[in-house]
Amino acid sequence: MQFYPLRSPEDSDILPPQCTFPLEDPMRMLMSVKFPIEPFNTAVRQGTVSATIKRILDESKPESAFFTSHEGHRGGILVVDVSDPADIPRLAEPWFLLFNAEVDFKIAMTPEDLGRANLAGLGKNWS
Repeated sequence: MQFYPLRSPEDSDILPPQCTFPLEDPMRMLMSVKFPIEPFNTAVRQGTVSATIKRILDESKPESAFFTSHEGHRGGILVVDVSDPADIPRLAEPWFLLFNAEVDFKIAMTPEDLGRANLAGLGKNWS
């Protein structure tokens, strides 16, 4: 697999066209957030956790958000659209800065996306 730096206008003659940013269609991603015990417990005790989470969600505007346990810690899973790699810090930094959280992104596909992947063709090609 070959990796390319982010494309800038000066790079138009050296990078393949598939490396253009921002993406024409946003990429749906699952954003996992894992909260450490502190400072989350302190925010709960001080009564500020709900307002802080609401502020982050209002700013980041996820398609949906679910809160659950994550590897024995409090956690959340947000469905977000990423149209540019620069969206990653915008989405992750509030969780890092306000909760010392760990954040992970995974590409998510709908059944329609998976159907367009041509798995049968890939299976034949890579058999």
